[in-house]
Amino acid sequence: MNRPEPQNELQRDLLRLVWDLFSATAQWPKFREVDRLFRRTGEDALRVAHSLPAGLMEPPVRHPGEHPPSWFTVTLAGMIACTEPAQLDRSLFLSALRVAAEIDDEWEGFPEEPEAIPVLNAKELVVRLADEYNWNQLPEDPDLLLRRVALLLNREPVGMRGAVGLGEPGWQLSIEREIWNYRDVGDLDTYWQVRDRRAADVALVHPASSPPSPIAAHIPEASLMTPQQSPPTFYQVFVSSTYEDLKDERLAVTQALLKTERCIPAGMELFSASNDPAWGVVARALAYTDYLVLIIGNRAGSIVPGEAITYTEKEYEYALAHDIPVLAFLSSDEVMIKPGQQETKEKQRKALAAFKERVGDKTTERWSNADQLANQVTVALMKAFTNSPRPGWVRGGGTESGSTSPPVAEPVDPLQLALDNESQHYRITEIVQQQVEAVLGLDTLTATVNGGPNEIGPVHAEIQTAIDPLLTTIAFLAQRGDQDVDNRWIKAISQLSEMPRRDGSAVLINLARAPGALAFHTAGVAACIGHRDDLVGRLLGESIGIDDLYSGRLMPAATMLGPNVIYYNGWPSKRLHEFIVAFFAEHTIAGVTSIRRAWERWTFLYHTAIKCLALHNFPCGPVGNPYLLVMDVALNTVTEVGRRIIREVTQQGDSHDLFLGGLGFVGDADGFVECAELVDRQYGGEANRMDSEAMPAGGGLMPMSPHYPGVR
Repeated sequence: MNRPEPQNELQRDLLRLVWDLFSATAQWPKFREVDRLFRRTGEDALRVAHSLPAGLMEPPVRHPGEHPPSWFTVTLAGMIACTEPAQLDRSLFLSALRVAAEIDDEWEGFPEEPEAIPVLNAKELVVRLADEYNWNQLPEDPDLLLRRVALLLNREPVGMRGAVGLGEPGWQLSIEREIWNYRDVGDLDTYWQVRDRRAADVALVHPASSPPSPIAAHIPEASLMTPQQSPPTFYQVFVSSTYEDLKDERLAVTQALLKTERCIPAGMELFSASNDPAWGVVARALAYTDYLVLIIGNRAGSIVPGEAITYTEKEYEYALAHDIPVLAFLSSDEVMIKPGQQETKEKQRKALAAFKERVGDKTTERWSNADQLANQVTVALMKAFTNSPRPGWVRGGGTESGSTSPPVAEPVDPLQLALDNESQHYRITEIVQQQVEAVLGLDTLTATVNGGPNEIGPVHAEIQTAIDPLLTTIAFLAQRGDQDVDNRWIKAISQLSEMPRRDGSAVLINLARAPGALAFHTAGVAACIGHRDDLVGRLLGESIGIDDLYSGRLMPAATMLGPNVIYYNGWPSKRLHEFIVAFFAEHTIAGVTSIRRAWERWTFLYHTAIKCLALHNFPCGPVGNPYLLVMDVALNTVTEVGRRIIREVTQQGDSHDLFLGGLGFVGDADGFVECAELVDRQYGGEANRMDSEAMPAGGGLMPMSPHYPGVR
């Protein structure tokens, strides 16, 4: 068959929307998100998806009245049909296919592991393609691009499978024998010919009343499912242990997990080259975990910053608190201990002994070498699948029975389940409230503060560590939720902003509102990433009230939670920008380019709202200049994002989602535009001043492209 094409512009628009959302985050968008945005055009996403020719989108919608799919994904054909700009994705897809075939051709296996198979990971791909791609000068974030290509490879029937759903840079795909058929593919036309030929071969071997699933070509023949069979369940297994002293053991266990063909390993190797990943990244992976394999040797391990507990212990505590089955394996006295593989300090030895004793209260096994450990882990997991069943991951699109399970293996997450199921929305309130209480319990926020400015750094660190899980939750909900979901968490901003009267350093006292300010600005940026101007309008309006202890009034959140609440010196908006970009990138909520665009939009809207509120008798203290890109000085150094927002509001008027969401204090769109133009002019003038002051004494040219003011 020929490559499928959309039949009209409406179909192309739907494919383009799905691809644009995917392109910005390297995560397949939810049906809810696609449907909400597409309905703004006056069309029904489910009806248009039903009319699409087969092979453009997964899972297929067979009837517009059926239950909608959880996710929308486009195939490679869908990507090609809907967008021209994705040339880099196309090129890298073909290059990755070639590299995978080369790895498969070079693979000699291991004598002791006859069933081991080759793999392709992000690091290997970057190294092998170093001569073709200048990774430091690509027009977008390389990690984001690599994850997109990995997800496309995982979607296409080329014999490559693995866990890419977490969105971590350290993805890994196994390479099956099917890749051999694509070894000579150099362009998309050749790729499509091979793909069609392979699909026809599968149809001959497995005739059916309907064509085989597009992914069937890379499933081993013996495991191809009939329409009556259920797709297999895969389980994410988190390997928890110290790292440097147990590298060989971790490698043996990871390979054993892959050989089961039912387990997707996760652990330290996926986070970064450091032994000390941020706890928020670890917690995000643990939230998606089905089973935790705990391996204890003769080292206590690294301490979590700001806490008196190791990463291994905290991972264990997390698993117990969230009812994740723990399979524990302790080293026996027969283990050969090499130099550097045991604790030398008495304090660490006692801590390790206490941890071993505590874990020993549970069912544990003893191991003396890596091979024995790997075998024990495999056997224990097979038993756990039966005795302690978990939801696991289910690949969608693998049957012809109309299954609407996710098209990409996705983990079962309590927050995601609560978001997807309206009857479970109350769980969102519970999850958020628990995280809020953990932040409010900080001594820093409740005790009398008598210190000085030198204590600000430690206080910042304590607040940011404690609030990390809550910010992750708020960012997720603000980006993907709706008005009902917003009602479940938005009061957290007011709760985190309560500030009782206290004596002491004014700067440190004001930090009591820092958690509320961090939550407020995180929600705003996430809403902009999710194209949720309705939520932005609500955040910047009068619906979130905060007590002003000095005036005795209930003030809008925007007037009380400026960047200067968190950062009292320097350029507060710039420092908040640095935190936001690092936080969102660390938690892989979006690509760096998308994060920065969202920051620009949110920050300009925030400062415009401050102007509007001041005109309506809601004065705000000094918040400083926004940190925004400015344009060419020939254009009076106005902001690029400001020009864009002013055009939007001028065209849409009071029907803009900002006003429908709650930006009602403006009165009308004209008043908003006046305030926006004022922000633009004032910031442009300030940017000109900073640029002039930054000029070298010998003169030079003013910048002639978008730039941050005063940067040389």
